[in-house]
Amino acid sequence: MKKHLIMAVIAVALTGKMGTVLGEYIPIHGAYPEPSQPTPTDVVTITAHGEAGYLNSPIHDSVLRIMDTSVRLDIIFWLTGEGLPAVEQWSHSRTVGTLPADSYSLMVRTFAAPTDREPTDVYTTSFTVVPEPARLLLLGLGGLLACRSRR
Repeated sequence: MKKHLIMAVIAVALTGKMGTVLGEYIPIHGAYPEPSQPTPTDVVTITAHGEAGYLNSPIHDSVLRIMDTSVRLDIIFWLTGEGLPAVEQWSHSRTVGTLPADSYSLMVRTFAAPTDREPTDVYTTSFTVVPEPARLLLLGLGGLLACRSRR
């Protein structure tokens, strides 16, 4: 008990967050697609970054889910409870693959395993997969030809 209290005081002093020792301090500072304006032929990678404040909290696993125009990346940190409390920067990338042209919502959530069943943080944003200029040109030419042939 005394050891955990001392670690809690050190963690609060280092991070300013009381939830650190409980594994509740894994904020997400940003998430974005790479490339930043993908086309339907680009392989899209989602990258998220933030900080973890706990005793040795490496990224254990991640789960990527794509449903229609929603992309969700769950990042699971494994809290070992060994070592000194510290705030460490983290970054994680996961390849999505190619996506059709559309607007997408992106949600990134962090979890602290093995204790947390609910996310410790949630970050939401959106991005758009833009049609390729050549396809737009072909669609435009096809539209012009269709209009011209009707006359």
